[in-house]
Amino acid sequence: MKIKEIILKKLRNKLSKEEESIFQNWIKKSNENLMLYELLLQLKNEGQDAHEILELDIEAAWEMVKKKVRSKHKIKPLPFYKRKIIRYAAAVLILILINGYLFRLNIINKSNDTTVDDYPIINTEIIQTGSSKAILTLHDGTNIPIGKDISFQNEDARNVGELLVYNKENPNKNSVEYNYLTVPRGGQYQLDLSDGTKVWLNSESQIKYPVVFEATKSRKVELIYGEAYFEVSPSSQNNGVKFIVHNQNQDIEVLGTKFNLKAYKDETTIHTTLVEGVVMVKVNDNQQKLIPNQQSILDKDNNNIAIKTVDVYNEISWKDGVFVFDSKSLQEIMKVMSRWYDMEVIFMNDEVKDEQFIGVLRKNRDIETVLSSVKNFGTITDYTISGKNVILK
Repeated sequence: MKIKEIILKKLRNKLSKEEESIFQNWIKKSNENLMLYELLLQLKNEGQDAHEILELDIEAAWEMVKKKVRSKHKIKPLPFYKRKIIRYAAAVLILILINGYLFRLNIINKSNDTTVDDYPIINTEIIQTGSSKAILTLHDGTNIPIGKDISFQNEDARNVGELLVYNKENPNKNSVEYNYLTVPRGGQYQLDLSDGTKVWLNSESQIKYPVVFEATKSRKVELIYGEAYFEVSPSSQNNGVKFIVHNQNQDIEVLGTKFNLKAYKDETTIHTTLVEGVVMVKVNDNQQKLIPNQQSILDKDNNNIAIKTVDVYNEISWKDGVFVFDSKSLQEIMKVMSRWYDMEVIFMNDEVKDEQFIGVLRKNRDIETVLSSVKNFGTITDYTISGKNVILK
């Protein structure tokens, strides 16, 4: 099956597991593929039929861009796209897929060429791009820094590159012992639990878990705060017992599945997004079953749960080194950036907070690239960095 047909089925939420794997491999290959899919998705959300989106005529698309995009805009494969030019940039980027080659767009009036201002002079040695790092807290309270270049091993677990792996069994354990893994701002980490469950932790997150699960009791872990993606080892491989993730007032009960849980301390909602399998979200006497592509939104203030359908890749792309923003405000984007770059963002002009963008950003980009992209769209007039404070003007 051609990738064009795979994407068409993806837009209609009709991919098989095999086709989903093909799609994920394709979208991870390049920034262009990521941008193309997000722009296709935006067109679909604006009401266009998925099939029509993939059949745009090359000349018609180009004429539409020239007519609708003002000459002062420079459309490049940058991390962000302002919402008002998305439709027209997408019409051209779709041609990447149809014709099998890449366009480097620079749509300007050649008779009135403009140049981009030089980047502001900033100290990039203070605000660094995030990396794989964490703090492991043992049952006795000992804190151990771990990371790609920091080795660790004891009788329970070992650090392998950017991954902390627990032993399947430990006959020396006579009682349940709990460890904590804390990922600071500016970090991320992967954890393999003793039952075979895989957990990816995003920046500013903490999880509590047993060193070894009890054989006949439900497997319980607690996401104390932050964001984590779970690939849960099936119950059939663990004496038939359930896997439960606790967070504040909420329990997520699964048998074997893949899902994302976002529960940051500074946010008023908790988002649970199901990728594969079935989960039950429980809050007191209220419980909601999720099926793939559904997301539950728990209001912390009143414990109400709302359910909606989402594109799951947008929710879980962070674990693969990519941020995807689908019509997110600048304030929302900067909140994500502040965690990854371990910085604080100060808005000098509150009006720009609600400016919306759509696009993708690889997590290995430096902060200068991100801020300059926002500035180039005219959303902010300038920015400065003082210590770990980013000031948007």
